[in-house]
Amino acid sequence: MVLAAVWSSQKMLNQAFGAIILAIGLVALLSPVTAYADFAAGERAYNLGQYTRAIEELQPLVERGDAEAQMMTGLMYLQGNGYPQNPEIAAVWLYKAATKGNYSAQLVLGSQLLYGHGIRRDPVAAYMWLLLASQSDVDGVVQQSQVFRNDAERKMSAEQVTDATRRAERFRPRADGFVDQD
Repeated sequence: MVLAAVWSSQKMLNQAFGAIILAIGLVALLSPVTAYADFAAGERAYNLGQYTRAIEELQPLVERGDAEAQMMTGLMYLQGNGYPQNPEIAAVWLYKAATKGNYSAQLVLGSQLLYGHGIRRDPVAAYMWLLLASQSDVDGVVQQSQVFRNDAERKMSAEQVTDATRRAERFRPRADGFVDQD
């Protein structure tokens, strides 16, 4: 009888704990203000050189597929800030953010593809990402994408430029990170 009461109490505690975790998860998922605050805190920590703190703030956002946090993670891997420097892993995170329409990630990924920094050179893909990045509202991103595109164009045939331009025109960012290219 005592054993049955203990087992019943444990079962109720497990159910209550599960309900609490579910409620916390739902609040986190349904709270874009919290997500923004976490990103701002992560960005602030990064700018102060507090890379461990930046990772702690950004990681939950990265796991939820936040493009800004994925872009920052890619930069951290690329520069070796908080993570071991690894341009290949950086390219993975930058690609995830770029496919979601993040202009900064498109710029950095495009430059990696153009110069083969940690990944295979691909001037056509580079030109496509750089052309997409040029649609940013940030003047620096637009200007740098033009510099890189000019360099890419010098290394490409007219057919390659046309192919890259068509790819950019068909590009549709997707929230799930997959690219819809008709």
